[in-house]
Amino acid sequence: MKDSEHEVPPSSEQSPRSGNLDKEEIRRRLPLEWVASGPAAIELERTSESQAKGLCPFHDDHNPSLNVYEYGQRWKCFPCGKGGDLFDFVGEIWELDGFSHKLAKAEELLRAFEAKGRADGCRWQGLVDRDGPSTPVDIEVLTQEVGRAVAHSLRETTEPLRDLLEEKGLVDIDLRWLQNHWRLGVTPSGDVLASHWNSEGTLVSYKTRTPGKGGWFAKKGAPLRCLYGEWQLPNLPDHFDVVLCEGETDTWLASWLLRGRGIALGLPAGANSRIRDEWVEVLAGRNVVLCFDNDLPGRSAAREWHRRLDGVARSVRVTFPETDLVESHEPMKILEGGFVVPPHQPFIEIAGNRSGYMEMGKNGPIAAVSNFIFAPVRFIELVDAQGHRRSWAIEVLFEGDPTPHILAEDDLSGPKSINRWATSRQRTWYGSSQRPVDALASLLLNEAPFLPRVTGVPVAGLWGEGTPHPAYVLPDGTVLGDSKARARWVYDPAWGHANIENRFQFPRRKASSTGSHTIQEANEKLRDAAGLHIGGPVSVDELRQAVALLLAMNEPMVTTTVAGWLTAALQRKGLRSFPILLVSGLPGSGKSETLLKFMQLLHGFTESAPTLESTMHAIRQFQGSSNAFAMWWDEYRQGTRGYEFIDQVIRDTWDGTTSHRGGMGEKVSDIHGVPQIAPLVISGEAVSQANSVYQRSVQVRMRRETKNQQAFEDLSALDLPLGAIGESLMRWLLQAEIEGRLPPPPDVKDRKAHGRAVVEWGWDLFTRWMDEVLDLAPPHGLVLPEEEAETHEALGVEFTVLQEAILEAMQRPDCVYRSGGPFDGETVLWVDTHTDAAYVRLAVFHDLAKRQYGSELAGKNSRSTGQNLRDGFPGADKISAREPVTHPDGLVRAGKQRKVLMLPTAVSWAHETAAQEAPELPPGTPMSPEP
Repeated sequence: MKDSEHEVPPSSEQSPRSGNLDKEEIRRRLPLEWVASGPAAIELERTSESQAKGLCPFHDDHNPSLNVYEYGQRWKCFPCGKGGDLFDFVGEIWELDGFSHKLAKAEELLRAFEAKGRADGCRWQGLVDRDGPSTPVDIEVLTQEVGRAVAHSLRETTEPLRDLLEEKGLVDIDLRWLQNHWRLGVTPSGDVLASHWNSEGTLVSYKTRTPGKGGWFAKKGAPLRCLYGEWQLPNLPDHFDVVLCEGETDTWLASWLLRGRGIALGLPAGANSRIRDEWVEVLAGRNVVLCFDNDLPGRSAAREWHRRLDGVARSVRVTFPETDLVESHEPMKILEGGFVVPPHQPFIEIAGNRSGYMEMGKNGPIAAVSNFIFAPVRFIELVDAQGHRRSWAIEVLFEGDPTPHILAEDDLSGPKSINRWATSRQRTWYGSSQRPVDALASLLLNEAPFLPRVTGVPVAGLWGEGTPHPAYVLPDGTVLGDSKARARWVYDPAWGHANIENRFQFPRRKASSTGSHTIQEANEKLRDAAGLHIGGPVSVDELRQAVALLLAMNEPMVTTTVAGWLTAALQRKGLRSFPILLVSGLPGSGKSETLLKFMQLLHGFTESAPTLESTMHAIRQFQGSSNAFAMWWDEYRQGTRGYEFIDQVIRDTWDGTTSHRGGMGEKVSDIHGVPQIAPLVISGEAVSQANSVYQRSVQVRMRRETKNQQAFEDLSALDLPLGAIGESLMRWLLQAEIEGRLPPPPDVKDRKAHGRAVVEWGWDLFTRWMDEVLDLAPPHGLVLPEEEAETHEALGVEFTVLQEAILEAMQRPDCVYRSGGPFDGETVLWVDTHTDAAYVRLAVFHDLAKRQYGSELAGKNSRSTGQNLRDGFPGADKISAREPVTHPDGLVRAGKQRKVLMLPTAVSWAHETAAQEAPELPPGTPMSPEP
């Protein structure tokens, strides 16, 4: 910085060391505003009683953006981000490194300041304006200026006021009400004018603001000595709430929402307003709600206001919006909510050597109750899967340990609970009585209202949909979203919920600064100031290849349906009901490989062989641990493994119904509800045929001949990290949600039609992402599976193992099983010539197929073989034990050990198949099957 006429000559001392004054003494005696306006030669203009502005010397500033605050001796420039205390300012201006140099320079400045005789009365009040000391404004002149502005807004134009309300998102407030209630005006130059009147109804000052061009500016010479809106207090009933806000727009919104139930007041200079004794007096005996911005100045102001009003006001509640009240999603809930800070219980204190907490008695310390102390960092409001508050927790840091830990309300229920919590973190709680535990809880709750506030969610997935800051909470605790979303959400799985962090994984590496085109660059047009798109380890070219190969792994009916369903699943929380994806196919059709590739890249799935081997309780817990990331149950066969209950899980998962279970451990009497909300994929050789399941599902049948093995191999060769596509897709969904570009989810009453509509909606989202992020058009459109009656096209669509076994049995002259085993001589299959139907004795047929084809046979017993035959042959039906069956030897009956399945079109199919496979023979040559 260039020297000026105000510059203090450098000291003759060679050492940077200061004299006998410490930093606090210098900070107390040396006004920051004098340093900025004098030696630093920055022209400051007062904007309020406790704030001034000037051109920032640290960047090319044309609109005054350097803020200097009296309260706390702080300064801040929001455009360039620089700020701090007196010593930070001295270091930046004079380009000093090391605190000792800053301290020496500050002491030098202090000597110069005091040498000029300005120590007395020259704190903030002594700040000079541009043309010298401020001259008080005549009240009559002030009143005339306000009157002209109000009249101008009523008679000429309200456009600037409308622009400001639109800029702040306050378009729902009645403009005429706002003008009349707050006596707002518009100056001839187009500024909005807000007048300040004290509790006696006397005009004190006014502030002006130009819409779209920064903050408020106070009238020079008219100090802001009253709370904004203070004139409302004399006529307010005692039981009404008084909400104290930071800024004018927050105050307008609160007053509009509270009309008839309370009033809103504003701090004249925001959170940095110095609390005046007369402000505390006018709030005496009132029900006060402190509603400041959820940032460091706002929380600090709330703490100080609570300290001053405690015992003076009738009651004091502390509440914080997500950021500020205007930007909050549900402002009325914020005004009605909040904390009443409980009285402190002085029964524990930190030991003098800071080794732990001490239990205190009337005569001093009694005994140590812990070998640790911690500092609270964040307050966590724990919610359930529906977003309703269930309890609270505090994030704490042990002294000397940077790792955060969560201490929940339940952990403070008694000595055993806190000891268990401490032991799990390699610490010890010695106390055996309830009193020190309650005292520790009291310490935390006294601090809680003034901590940064976050929401602890029990399930991974989408949160905050419909708000300005939605986020995806990933199973590993990472939060995808803008900076405000990342500061709001924390993953805290409910007690007893399945730990899914090892089932899903998303890339966390930073994007390379060299090499191919990155996601970050591709998303340049989508990125906003909050930095949603932070890039990733995968190039756009690789993503294009991966998407093309995913969609080529099988026929479009398979890949488009799966892609659409998995994309819609990421938005599952916004849908009233969600279909189950049922994928069937015999071995070799590629169902598990296809699903695994899709789920690995879109949902970050890590497991290669998820099965239904888990217990019933575990399955329900998994279904309650996510609202966006799909759970996958493989190896499903109806009627096997004893898991018929899976059909009930499917019905519950459809609409998020809550299942209940008994407690565990010390809480054996508790009943816990587990909402079945995770999107569910079930795959197997045969899937459930129950009508209630069929109506709630989208069913895909895979075939061998449509599997593209080369696409599998090429996709594996790309070696993409898990979740590579999903992370980019989720970031795009969040950005589109914020910008209001997402198409609305379907709301179709018919269950089957609803499932198909969800897939269509998901495919639409998937293709929009392809277009906007990858600049890639889908190779084909969505191809949904036809209705079940139409999917069973002619038999012989694929030559399955069971069909080959049927051909084998039908080609035997006597259709009798001969092996020397338990079924030796049993009839395998016979034909009713009257109906052209084939009858299969299941146990014998299963044994024949198993011996003939070994591991290729789908299913482990005759029951699964029968189900697979029913899937492959439309109209197949099990014969009742009392129903007569036509047999070559006469009428027989099916019995318990002789279950028979009728295949009504198997004979025709066999003849057609044999004709297709028969060699070209001379005409008239008879067909004679080989024995």
